[in-house]
Amino acid sequence: MRISSMAFHALQLLFRLAHQNDASPMSASELADNSAISEHFIQKIMRNLQISGLVRSIRGIAGGFVLNRAPQEISLSDIIVALEGGINLPEVKENFFAGEAVLKVWSEASNRILRDLRAITLMDVFDQIKKEGQSEEIPKPPTKDLRRPLGRIRCRRPRGKRQTFHNRPYQE
Repeated sequence: MRISSMAFHALQLLFRLAHQNDASPMSASELADNSAISEHFIQKIMRNLQISGLVRSIRGIAGGFVLNRAPQEISLSDIIVALEGGINLPEVKENFFAGEAVLKVWSEASNRILRDLRAITLMDVFDQIKKEGQSEEIPKPPTKDLRRPLGRIRCRRPRGKRQTFHNRPYQE
């Protein structure tokens, strides 16, 4: 099973929100600056997490996103179901040889995986990080801005001294 990049980034963003000591909201642009994920992609992820009830949005100038539940109450299963709709295993048609039996086996495997992921919470992952002796501080991405600008960049003439006109220098 491979976790999509959306679920992986959602886990990172939820860690950042959970790591906020004062539980103040973080805007999509703040999350983008702290995670090297594009703001547009963050908004898409947060929309899905908001629909599933994992985060909530606070409007206003000091608004942003906050966790809707405590980190002990958010499981890895919740994140995958919110973004992927569940565990999608290979499709088998019923008219294939032993199709119904294979469907039953895949369904049971999917349910076991979700049950195991339901038992692991964000807090469990934080505890594992502490246990391995890693820093609790979430590292910031490199200072180089990895996101490309949205839209077209306009070129403007520099302000200040006037430029030459028709090959004649500007006379003051």
